[in-house]
Amino acid sequence: MSSIRFNQVWVGLVMLAFASAFFIPQKYTNKFRNIQGLFAPVAAPTRKLAAALDRKIAKPETQDTRQFADVRAENEQLRTTLMGLNGQLQELQRKTAERSKVGALLPLCTPVAVVGSDTGTAESLSLGASSEVMLEKMPVVCSGGLVGRIDRTGRSGTQVQLVTDRSFKVFAHFAYFEKTPEGMTSNPRNAQKAMAEGDGKGMLIVRGYPDPEAKKISIGDNLVLDDPEWPLNVQGQPLGQVVEKNEKRNAALFWEIKLKPLRNLKELSEVMVVTKN
Repeated sequence: MSSIRFNQVWVGLVMLAFASAFFIPQKYTNKFRNIQGLFAPVAAPTRKLAAALDRKIAKPETQDTRQFADVRAENEQLRTTLMGLNGQLQELQRKTAERSKVGALLPLCTPVAVVGSDTGTAESLSLGASSEVMLEKMPVVCSGGLVGRIDRTGRSGTQVQLVTDRSFKVFAHFAYFEKTPEGMTSNPRNAQKAMAEGDGKGMLIVRGYPDPEAKKISIGDNLVLDDPEWPLNVQGQPLGQVVEKNEKRNAALFWEIKLKPLRNLKELSEVMVVTKN
C-alpha cells in the first residue's frame, strides 16, 4: 500500500471516529464497542511473552533462611541495645535538668565529672579530665549552690576545696527566700556580714555572730556568698542552710550558728566549674 493510500485511510478513520463521537447517534455506535476483541489474537501472546521475560529477568525475592533461634537471639540483642540507649538518653536528660538549676551561671560553666573525694582530714573532690583549662581559685558550683573552688591542678588531676573544709573561710550574709510573681527571690535577713568557715565534718559554722543580729535569724535561713575576693558572677550563691544556733557560753552577747550545705557535696557525681567571667 502506497503512502498516499495509507494517509487516506488514516484520515478516513479519524473522520469516522470524530463523526461517531459527535454526530452518529449512540444507538448505532454501541454495536461496535467490542471491536477491540479483534486484537485479542495479538494482545494475548504479547502479554504472555512479557510475563515470561519478567520472570526470567527480574531478581527473585530474598528469603530469610536463618533458623528461628538465630532470629530470636538477634531480637534479644537489639532489645538490649535499645534499652541501653534509652538509659543513656534518660541520664542525659537528668544531667541537663540538673545543670540548668545553676540558672544564669550555666553559660559560664563547664561540667566536669567527679572521680573521687578525699577521705582524710581535708574536705575535697577530685575531678576528671576536661576540655577546658582549669585554674586555681576558679569557683565550683552545683544545683545546691557553692561547692568550693579549685585548690590545685596538675598532672595528677584537679582538686576542689569544699566549703566544708577546715581551712575554708569566706564572708557571707544571711538571707531568706520569698516567693514572688517573678519566682523565688533572695532577701537579706540583716546587714551584718558573717565570717563562715568549714568545720571539716560536712558543715559550716559562723562563730561570734552578734546577739541583736543573731536573734533575727531563723532556722532554715540561707547563708549566701558576699565576699569581694570572689568573682562578681558567683556572689549570692548559697553556702548552706541554718540548722542550729546557740549563744556562746564563754562570750556573752555572741552566737554560734551551724549550717548544712543544700547538697551532700561528697556524693556529687558532677560539678560545674565557672571557667568564664
